[in-house]
Amino acid sequence: MKKVILSILPVILGTVMLVASCAPKATPQPAATPTSPQAKATIITSSVPAPASSAWDKIVAEAKNEGKVTMYTFALTGDIGQVIARSFEAKYGIKVEFITGIGAQLIERIKTEQAGKRFIADTLDTSTTLMAIAKTDGITEPAGNLPTLLQQNVWLAHPRLDEQGHLIAFDTLYQIPYVNTTLVKPGDEPKSYLELLEPKWKGKMVTADPNTVPYLPRLYSVMVSSKILDDTFFSKIARQEPKLAPTVRDDANTLIRGEASLSITAGTTILNPFISQGVPVKPVDVKEGAILAMSPSIALVKNAPHPNAARLLIDWLVTAEGQITYQKARSNISVRTDVQDFTPAGGRFKPGKIVASTIADEMEAARIQRERVVTKLMGLMQ
Repeated sequence: MKKVILSILPVILGTVMLVASCAPKATPQPAATPTSPQAKATIITSSVPAPASSAWDKIVAEAKNEGKVTMYTFALTGDIGQVIARSFEAKYGIKVEFITGIGAQLIERIKTEQAGKRFIADTLDTSTTLMAIAKTDGITEPAGNLPTLLQQNVWLAHPRLDEQGHLIAFDTLYQIPYVNTTLVKPGDEPKSYLELLEPKWKGKMVTADPNTVPYLPRLYSVMVSSKILDDTFFSKIARQEPKLAPTVRDDANTLIRGEASLSITAGTTILNPFISQGVPVKPVDVKEGAILAMSPSIALVKNAPHPNAARLLIDWLVTAEGQITYQKARSNISVRTDVQDFTPAGGRFKPGKIVASTIADEMEAARIQRERVVTKLMGLMQ
């Protein structure tokens, strides 16, 4: 599989711009386009005709009549989820309810509910790799003609990730190693993934368990197929006795608490909010490059009880207003280039290259996770 590898200038630069309110009361004007160059991922998109204004107006009216939307969500939890709920409800008068959990567990819950003819979920969001599994399992359907997706020249990479229009990316993830700066002195950070195989890192790393989290399968899909790493890397990493975290949030918390010096699988979407609060962790540049994934993503769940409210919410999440609201709360870079980068100063990094994870890579990562390829290499079969 041919990869897109982009040698670029620093992609996350500039001054963090803090805004007093996390929930805008009116549609804000888009922020100035970031001055730093953005990595462009190759994403499969489809040519979808613009919905007639009257057709979309009807969807909005029906969404308001439905009155609520139920999200099965991994990304929109806690304070961040509440910011989204308050902002969306203030704009449209539609209540947002959340069922939160690990992505793989949410998928299984929806499958069980649908098998029993219990239709509760309107939308599902988690990592794009797991969303690819959800699509394959037949629990999602195309969201249809969403007007915001037809905007031109505003995307870091187009959020419509598959030709059928199931998966819509509303966030970006840079997957790179992070270190705890109280445990790793400046200059002692690894400069390459291969340096993680050195004796000094044995027993000092944490990684998300590839049985439950797709981050190591994504690393395999992107880096091994590009011949940047080979598959022996994973068996060798296992011999370094890393701590295994059941979720990427547990991975981040283990690093933050100082129970590990380095995280292999932490990413910007999880750690940036903590960094904005001053926790002692930072990203490190490795010569193999940072992986850019359009993740997490969201989809309309098949047989959703509030389908129009779900479509309206999905569309709003990728508008400039929705992205400003979300990324301020998330402290992250937007899927749109006309929205400022809210990455905190301590979370900025200067990779020599960005390796884009395409939807094909995410589908391959889903296969790798299903078939336990990395799990077998690491001797972690359950």
